[in-house]
Amino acid sequence: MGGFPEFIDAFVGLDIETIRSKSIKFKRICSKEYENDAFFMTRTQFQETFSLSQILVYKIFALFDPLQHMQVMSTDVFGGIALASTAKQEMKVSLSMPQ
Repeated sequence: MGGFPEFIDAFVGLDIETIRSKSIKFKRICSKEYENDAFFMTRTQFQETFSLSQILVYKIFALFDPLQHMQVMSTDVFGGIALASTAKQEMKVSLSMPQ
């Protein structure tokens, strides 16, 4: 059966409210940066948002950015993390709904 790589254990099992709070934190980070509408996330922003070690950041961010564009869509990041959570399907879907 499929599974998650061991190094993303930091995200597996997060509850939806924690993921939502990380999304809010990311938007706050973006509000301080010139011309950043929070649509894309850089590796530096990823590290600041999730407070992970640099080694984990490189490994996990590479999953979202296999072509090494150095930025990914933030909806891909938070959607992927929500899918890895143990929350019910309805809660995962609600994460993508406007607040």
